[in-house]
Amino acid sequence: MLRLVGIHLDVTSSRNTEEVIRESARRYHFLYERSPSISMVIGLDGRIQDVNGSFVAQLGYEKEEVLGQLTVDLVAPAHRERVAAQLARDLRGDSTPQLDVDVLARDGSVRTVLFSESSAMLFEGETPTGILITGMDITERKRAMEQARQQQQQLIQADKMASLGVLVSGVAHEINNPNNFIMLNGRICSRVWADIQPILRQYYEAHGEFLLGGMPYSEAQPRIGQLIAGIGEGAQRIKHIVQNLRDFARRDTGDLDRSVDLNGVVESSITLVRNLIDKSTSRFTLSLARGLPPLRGNFQQLEQVLINLITNACQALPDRERGIVVETHLEEDWLLVEVRDQGVGIPAQNLERILDPFFTTKQDTGGTGLGLSISYNIVKNHGGSLEIRSRTGEGTLAAVRLPAWKGGA
Repeated sequence: MLRLVGIHLDVTSSRNTEEVIRESARRYHFLYERSPSISMVIGLDGRIQDVNGSFVAQLGYEKEEVLGQLTVDLVAPAHRERVAAQLARDLRGDSTPQLDVDVLARDGSVRTVLFSESSAMLFEGETPTGILITGMDITERKRAMEQARQQQQQLIQADKMASLGVLVSGVAHEINNPNNFIMLNGRICSRVWADIQPILRQYYEAHGEFLLGGMPYSEAQPRIGQLIAGIGEGAQRIKHIVQNLRDFARRDTGDLDRSVDLNGVVESSITLVRNLIDKSTSRFTLSLARGLPPLRGNFQQLEQVLINLITNACQALPDRERGIVVETHLEEDWLLVEVRDQGVGIPAQNLERILDPFFTTKQDTGGTGLGLSISYNIVKNHGGSLEIRSRTGEGTLAAVRLPAWKGGA
């Protein structure tokens, strides 16, 4: 007798489960590939196992180029250490914060990616195989935020300058009033001294030596005239400085259509920073070419440029034995003004960024990093160029080229 023993196994449920798993995998793959976020699968050895379409599109790599590479090799060198430390925590399953990272794109540019906090651990069965990390390219957002910050700083600086203008105008008025008395009384004293000279001379010839202002007459006579003349010259210099300060502080209309004497701009700028020059160097040379044609522009704005350049030259000098040379000359249809110092010079890595807004090596002394950037824009708006050449230990040359105004001659 033949007996058959069969076992009936209902696999419907298992097939349904497999189909659910496959459908879930398809959905995951679709979302992974189509996600606008940059996504990477990183193995436990720190190497890239997979990247999604957004990674390829936004960073420019083909997928095959990066598979198997160490993740940190795609990170800008300055960020690699902190990225490696956070990646190690992620691979251990530790909670990690958001991290913005400068990533090297295929074309050599640097993109800033904000990676989300706490990556997802991936498993095969019960065994961890790697992590999934996602991030958003925030390069443009970061650039916009930096531009907004710079504009805000410029507004703050402009407000400071406006306040300074009001202050300078008030101080100039207060200085001018007593200085007018000095100038007037100096002229009166000069006339009185001239009138009294014959009387004093007759007295000296009749009676011999006598004291005048605590000094023997024979010594005082030649000196008093010089002292009185010095009072008048000093008062005139005060008047000139105050006028330059008032002109510098006056609200600028921005008009670039005026005839400007370049030598006059240089002389006015030197007057305003003369005290700083005298403190900084005993070897200051000014050489102004004669017969220069005018240029078309704005006197006050160009004066600001020269003040910035001369101030920088003074601050670069390590001692008063080092010199500064300011000179103007004409090259064909171009007016040139050069400020040359024998200072410490600018390192090559800083020279590349010296005209960038807010780049400064003088944070500790209140530097804002706006002086040269503003100067560059002023010169550019005048149709000219500003060039900075320097070598460490050999000094710096700041050269401004401006077009001569043939119609203003």
